[in-house]
Amino acid sequence: SVRVTIQKDSTGPTINVISPVGEYISTQKPKFEASITDSNGIKANTAKVHYKKNGETSVTVQSLTESGGAYSFTPSSDLDGSKYDFWFSAEDKVGNRTETTHKTITIDTDNPKLETIKINNNQGNTVYVKNGDPDVSITGKATDTNGVAKVEILEGNTVKKTETSIPSSGEWTITLNGAAALADGTHNLTIRATDKAGKIAEVQRTVIVDKAEPTLSVTKLGTTSITGNNFAPFSNRYVAESGLLIEG
Repeated sequence: SVRVTIQKDSTGPTINVISPVGEYISTQKPKFEASITDSNGIKANTAKVHYKKNGETSVTVQSLTESGGAYSFTPSSDLDGSKYDFWFSAEDKVGNRTETTHKTITIDTDNPKLETIKINNNQGNTVYVKNGDPDVSITGKATDTNGVAKVEILEGNTVKKTETSIPSSGEWTITLNGAAALADGTHNLTIRATDKAGKIAEVQRTVIVDKAEPTLSVTKLGTTSITGNNFAPFSNRYVAESGLLIEG
Protein backbone atom coordinates (compact mmCIF):
# COMPACT_ATOMS: atom_id res chain seq x y z
CA SER A 1 0.00 0.00 0.00
CA VAL A 2 1.02 3.59 -0.53
CA ARG A 3 0.35 6.24 2.08
CA VAL A 4 -0.44 9.67 0.64
CA THR A 5 -0.46 12.78 2.77
CA ILE A 6 -2.74 15.51 1.58
CA GLN A 7 -2.27 18.99 3.03
CA LYS A 8 -5.22 21.29 2.61
CA ASP A 9 -4.34 24.92 1.84
CA SER A 10 -7.22 27.33 1.50
CA THR A 11 -5.41 30.44 2.71
CA GLY A 12 -4.00 32.99 0.30
CA PRO A 13 -0.63 34.76 0.64
CA THR A 14 0.01 37.28 3.38
CA ILE A 15 0.54 40.75 1.93
CA ASN A 16 1.90 43.65 4.01
CA VAL A 17 2.17 47.05 2.34
CA ILE A 18 5.60 48.65 2.67
CA SER A 19 5.04 51.73 0.52
CA PRO A 20 3.45 54.11 -0.12
CA VAL A 21 2.43 54.72 3.47
CA GLY A 22 0.33 57.57 4.74
CA GLU A 23 -2.27 59.57 2.90
CA TYR A 24 0.10 62.06 1.24
CA ILE A 25 3.28 61.58 -0.79
CA SER A 26 5.59 64.08 -2.48
CA THR A 27 6.69 62.14 -5.58
CA GLN A 28 4.89 61.50 -8.86
CA LYS A 29 6.80 58.23 -9.25
CA PRO A 30 5.89 56.40 -6.04
CA LYS A 31 7.46 53.03 -5.28
CA PHE A 32 4.74 50.43 -4.79
CA GLU A 33 6.22 47.80 -2.50
CA ALA A 34 4.86 44.97 -0.39
CA SER A 35 6.03 41.95 1.57
CA ILE A 36 4.29 38.87 0.13
CA THR A 37 4.71 35.50 1.79
CA ASP A 38 3.07 32.07 1.77
CA SER A 39 4.10 28.73 3.26
CA ASN A 40 3.68 27.07 -0.14
CA GLY A 41 5.34 29.85 -2.11
CA ILE A 42 4.06 32.51 -4.49
CA LYS A 43 2.93 31.53 -7.96
CA ALA A 44 5.11 33.11 -10.63
CA ASN A 45 3.87 36.37 -12.21
CA THR A 46 0.88 36.73 -9.89
CA ALA A 47 2.28 39.40 -7.55
CA LYS A 48 0.79 42.64 -8.87
CA VAL A 49 -0.05 46.21 -7.97
CA HIS A 50 -3.27 47.81 -9.19
CA TYR A 51 -3.77 51.58 -9.26
CA LYS A 52 -6.18 54.07 -10.74
CA LYS A 53 -7.09 57.71 -10.50
CA ASN A 54 -9.46 58.30 -7.62
CA GLY A 55 -13.04 58.29 -8.91
CA GLU A 56 -12.22 56.66 -12.27
CA THR A 57 -12.79 53.08 -13.39
CA SER A 58 -9.74 52.45 -15.61
CA VAL A 59 -7.17 50.42 -13.64
CA THR A 60 -3.46 50.04 -14.37
CA VAL A 61 -2.07 46.62 -13.39
CA GLN A 62 1.68 46.08 -13.09
CA SER A 63 3.67 42.97 -12.18
CA LEU A 64 5.94 43.26 -9.17
CA THR A 65 9.63 42.38 -9.13
CA GLU A 66 10.84 40.31 -6.18
CA SER A 67 14.02 41.20 -4.32
CA GLY A 68 14.94 39.96 -0.85
CA GLY A 69 11.41 38.90 -0.03
CA ALA A 70 9.86 42.22 -1.05
CA TYR A 71 7.95 42.82 -4.27
CA SER A 72 7.96 46.25 -5.89
CA PHE A 73 7.20 48.37 -8.94
CA THR A 74 8.08 52.02 -9.64
CA PRO A 75 6.45 53.85 -12.57
CA SER A 76 8.91 55.02 -15.23
CA SER A 77 6.88 58.17 -15.89
CA ASP A 78 5.07 60.60 -13.60
CA LEU A 79 1.56 59.80 -12.47
CA ASP A 80 -0.52 62.62 -13.90
CA GLY A 81 -3.22 62.85 -11.26
CA SER A 82 -3.28 64.08 -7.71
CA LYS A 83 -5.25 61.26 -6.04
CA TYR A 84 -4.85 57.53 -6.67
CA ASP A 85 -6.36 54.36 -5.27
CA PHE A 86 -4.03 51.35 -5.11
CA TRP A 87 -3.99 47.74 -3.90
CA PHE A 88 -1.87 44.60 -4.18
CA SER A 89 -2.74 41.04 -5.14
CA ALA A 90 -0.96 37.68 -5.35
CA GLU A 91 -1.65 33.94 -5.60
CA ASP A 92 0.10 31.07 -3.91
CA LYS A 93 1.18 27.97 -5.82
CA VAL A 94 -2.11 26.24 -5.02
CA GLY A 95 -4.07 29.11 -6.55
CA ASN A 96 -5.36 30.83 -3.42
CA ARG A 97 -5.55 34.56 -4.09
CA THR A 98 -5.20 37.52 -1.73
CA GLU A 99 -6.09 41.11 -2.50
CA THR A 100 -5.34 43.93 -0.07
CA THR A 101 -7.81 46.62 0.86
CA HIS A 102 -7.80 49.65 -1.38
CA LYS A 103 -5.84 52.64 -0.14
CA THR A 104 -5.82 56.24 -1.36
CA ILE A 105 -2.78 58.46 -1.75
CA THR A 106 -2.62 62.14 -2.62
CA ILE A 107 0.37 63.34 -4.62
CA ASP A 108 1.49 66.75 -3.39
CA THR A 109 4.57 68.19 -5.11
CA ASP A 110 4.09 71.83 -4.03
CA ASN A 111 5.84 73.32 -1.01
CA PRO A 112 3.71 74.99 1.64
CA LYS A 113 3.64 78.77 1.91
CA LEU A 114 4.97 80.57 4.98
CA GLU A 115 3.98 84.23 5.22
CA THR A 116 3.56 87.29 7.48
CA ILE A 117 6.10 86.18 10.07
CA LYS A 118 6.18 88.48 13.08
CA ILE A 119 8.19 88.28 16.29
CA ASN A 120 6.58 90.20 19.13
CA ASN A 121 4.52 91.92 16.41
CA ASN A 122 7.69 93.00 14.56
CA GLN A 123 8.16 91.94 10.92
CA GLY A 124 11.86 92.82 10.73
CA ASN A 125 14.54 90.26 9.96
CA THR A 126 16.27 91.16 13.24
CA VAL A 127 14.25 91.73 16.39
CA TYR A 128 15.55 93.04 19.74
CA VAL A 129 14.04 91.93 23.03
CA LYS A 130 14.79 94.11 26.05
CA ASN A 131 14.09 93.96 29.77
CA GLY A 132 10.36 94.25 30.44
CA ASP A 133 9.34 92.79 27.07
CA PRO A 134 7.07 89.71 27.13
CA ASP A 135 8.23 86.23 26.14
CA VAL A 136 9.20 85.89 22.49
CA SER A 137 5.99 85.23 20.55
CA ILE A 138 6.18 84.27 16.89
CA THR A 139 3.13 84.47 14.63
CA GLY A 140 2.58 83.74 10.97
CA LYS A 141 0.49 82.09 8.30
CA ALA A 142 1.27 78.64 6.86
CA THR A 143 -0.90 77.30 4.05
CA ASP A 144 -0.90 74.35 1.66
CA THR A 145 -3.39 72.87 -0.79
CA ASN A 146 -3.65 69.70 1.28
CA GLY A 147 -3.07 71.24 4.69
CA VAL A 148 -0.09 71.93 6.95
CA ALA A 149 1.03 69.18 9.32
CA LYS A 150 3.14 71.31 11.65
CA VAL A 151 5.10 74.52 12.23
CA GLU A 152 8.39 74.34 14.10
CA ILE A 153 10.78 76.88 15.58
CA LEU A 154 14.40 75.71 15.40
CA GLU A 155 17.69 77.09 16.64
CA GLY A 156 20.39 75.33 14.69
CA ASN A 157 19.26 71.69 14.55
CA THR A 158 17.37 71.91 17.83
CA VAL A 159 13.59 72.15 17.70
CA LYS A 160 12.57 74.75 20.29
CA LYS A 161 8.82 74.31 19.93
CA THR A 162 6.24 72.74 17.58
CA GLU A 163 2.64 73.54 16.75
CA THR A 164 0.62 70.77 15.08
CA SER A 165 -2.88 72.25 15.33
CA ILE A 166 -2.88 74.49 12.27
CA PRO A 167 -6.40 75.77 11.45
CA SER A 168 -7.75 76.11 7.91
CA SER A 169 -6.89 79.82 8.01
CA GLY A 170 -3.24 78.84 8.38
CA GLU A 171 -2.67 81.33 11.21
CA TRP A 172 -0.60 80.16 14.16
CA THR A 173 1.20 81.47 17.25
CA ILE A 174 4.17 79.92 19.03
CA THR A 175 5.44 81.44 22.27
CA LEU A 176 8.95 80.56 23.36
CA ASN A 177 8.54 80.29 27.12
CA GLY A 178 9.48 77.85 29.84
CA ALA A 179 12.15 75.43 28.65
CA ALA A 180 11.97 77.00 25.18
CA ALA A 181 12.62 80.57 26.42
CA LEU A 182 15.49 82.47 24.81
CA ALA A 183 18.35 83.48 27.09
CA ASP A 184 20.29 86.72 26.67
CA GLY A 185 22.30 86.65 23.47
CA THR A 186 21.87 86.34 19.72
CA HIS A 187 19.55 83.61 18.42
CA ASN A 188 19.35 82.65 14.75
CA LEU A 189 15.97 81.01 14.39
CA THR A 190 14.43 78.99 11.57
CA ILE A 191 10.66 78.97 11.22
CA ARG A 192 9.69 75.82 9.31
CA ALA A 193 6.31 74.74 7.95
CA THR A 194 5.85 71.09 6.88
CA ASP A 195 2.90 69.98 4.77
CA LYS A 196 1.23 66.58 4.99
CA ALA A 197 3.45 65.19 2.21
CA GLY A 198 6.59 66.16 4.12
CA LYS A 199 7.54 69.15 1.95
CA ILE A 200 8.80 72.23 3.78
CA ALA A 201 9.05 76.01 3.65
CA GLU A 202 11.48 77.95 5.85
CA VAL A 203 12.09 81.51 6.97
CA GLN A 204 15.07 82.73 8.99
CA ARG A 205 14.95 85.41 11.67
CA THR A 206 17.46 86.75 14.21
CA VAL A 207 16.38 87.56 17.76
CA ILE A 208 18.76 89.47 20.03
CA VAL A 209 17.77 89.21 23.67
CA ASP A 210 19.30 91.75 26.06
CA LYS A 211 17.44 91.94 29.35
CA ALA A 212 20.42 92.97 31.48
CA GLU A 213 20.28 96.59 32.59
CA PRO A 214 23.37 98.70 31.75
CA THR A 215 25.71 99.59 34.59
CA LEU A 216 27.15 103.04 35.25
CA SER A 217 30.17 103.61 37.46
CA VAL A 218 31.64 107.00 38.35
CA THR A 219 35.37 106.76 39.09
CA LYS A 220 36.20 110.42 39.56
CA LEU A 221 34.30 113.55 40.42
CA GLY A 222 36.46 116.59 39.92
CA THR A 223 39.80 115.60 41.42
CA THR A 224 38.26 113.18 43.91
CA SER A 225 38.34 109.44 43.10
CA ILE A 226 35.14 107.49 43.59
CA THR A 227 35.11 103.81 44.53
CA GLY A 228 32.00 101.65 44.21
CA ASN A 229 29.86 104.69 43.38
CA ASN A 230 30.35 105.89 46.96
CA PHE A 231 29.65 109.63 47.00
CA ALA A 232 30.12 110.07 50.77
CA PRO A 233 32.88 112.69 50.26
CA PHE A 234 30.20 114.89 48.66
CA SER A 235 27.49 114.42 51.26
CA ASN A 236 27.26 118.18 51.72
CA ARG A 237 26.33 118.37 48.01
CA TYR A 238 29.08 120.91 47.24
CA VAL A 239 32.15 120.61 45.08
CA ALA A 240 34.79 123.25 45.55
CA GLU A 241 35.83 123.27 41.91
CA SER A 242 34.90 125.09 38.76
CA GLY A 243 34.68 123.30 35.43
CA LEU A 244 33.68 120.01 37.06
CA LEU A 245 35.05 116.85 35.41
CA ILE A 246 33.22 113.58 35.86
CA GLU A 247 34.91 110.32 34.83
CA GLY A 248 33.49 106.83 34.69
